[in-house]
Amino acid sequence: MISRFFSVNSVRLIAYVMMTGFAVLLVLSSAGAFGQTQTGRTYTREDFINVEGGNLTEKLNRAEQQFKSAKQGDSYWVAYHFQAREGINVGPFSGYVYEDSDGIRLFHKENPDGVAVFFLMDGSGSKIELTRVKTLNLNEGYLFENRPVYWLGSVDTAQSLSQLQSIMRSNSDNKDIVGAALRAISIHNSPQVIPLLKEVALKDASYDIQRSAIRGLGRIPAKESLDALDEVFSAVGNTGLKQETIRSYGNNGDHIGEKRVLDKLTSIAKSDSENLEVRTEAIKRIASFRGDAVVDRLFDIYNSLGDRNVKSGILQQVSSRGTREEHVLQQLTAIAKKEQDAGLQSEAVRRISNGMTTENPEGAINALIDLYDSTPNDSVKEEVIKGLGRSKNRKAINKLLTIAEKDANPKLRQSAVRRLSANGNSSF
Repeated sequence: MISRFFSVNSVRLIAYVMMTGFAVLLVLSSAGAFGQTQTGRTYTREDFINVEGGNLTEKLNRAEQQFKSAKQGDSYWVAYHFQAREGINVGPFSGYVYEDSDGIRLFHKENPDGVAVFFLMDGSGSKIELTRVKTLNLNEGYLFENRPVYWLGSVDTAQSLSQLQSIMRSNSDNKDIVGAALRAISIHNSPQVIPLLKEVALKDASYDIQRSAIRGLGRIPAKESLDALDEVFSAVGNTGLKQETIRSYGNNGDHIGEKRVLDKLTSIAKSDSENLEVRTEAIKRIASFRGDAVVDRLFDIYNSLGDRNVKSGILQQVSSRGTREEHVLQQLTAIAKKEQDAGLQSEAVRRISNGMTTENPEGAINALIDLYDSTPNDSVKEEVIKGLGRSKNRKAINKLLTIAEKDANPKLRQSAVRRLSANGNSSF
């Protein structure tokens, strides 16, 4: 939707204002403190301090020595470039950043040649210690405040993965560092990555670390990562980890194997052996895909199930995003007319009513009027009146006026009067 474009670009605008505002503040502070010692500094890519060395370990040691010699505070960043996997999301603006109701989409694809891993090193104690791991794309104009950045250049993939695994082992009790290291590992272009992440997802004793590994698998657009997610889903018993695996299926389906992912999610949604939370998560992921075929799949699941809670979850997730509106309305109207469960009928009507908030509410209004005229169920009619009462459209108001004046059921007439009054209409 267009709002998504505005929200992302608003973030960009806010970031720009914050950065430019900071620059103005820095200039004013410098001018106001003329003659005083300046304690802060902002570093850009051009300010990185190059470090030479034969391998990664040597470069890290030299960066530490240079920092100690320079006496530039208590902490510093050390960073290097590694070979990143094509098509993977790294920065905050990765993925779809614009889409509208006409099916126009803009995909912000990252250039992997700028991807780098950053280690924040604390030198305030008796020895240098790692406190943070970050992965950034330096094609974006990042600024680094108050800490110098020691740049190690390009590092061999095997050395980088070995270093990150060493960090995980030596910081096994720090979930934030291990999770960030796993994220960095998932971005590397290496056949070692998927087996490594799968092993952590299956065997680690920490729930949070297992979840980070599963997310890493979902970040990799490859058949092998889907194979690994299949194994993880079958092996884990924890509901939260199963839900995380389902979300990772959904992320991967945006890039590769969409039908395979949708088929897997459908089988989970229909499975009697999975609990409600897991099946509902699968439905949510299916609903995040686009098109009439996805809506047909959701309603096919709906019609094949007897579980009321799962069926309710499907109705709550049905959307006309990327789908012809009338296609959704027809399916919802059929359920509202034929469903034996009054609660599900009411939920279908509410979903139809939501269509009145779109740019073209006529379809939803027509569907509600048709439903009112064709159903003998008073509770469904009551729900239709509530829906029509949310609209100021002339056709909706006229239908409420007709109900208020002529309906044989006095309760329904009173309900229509209340909705008209609440809508500020006194024409009855």
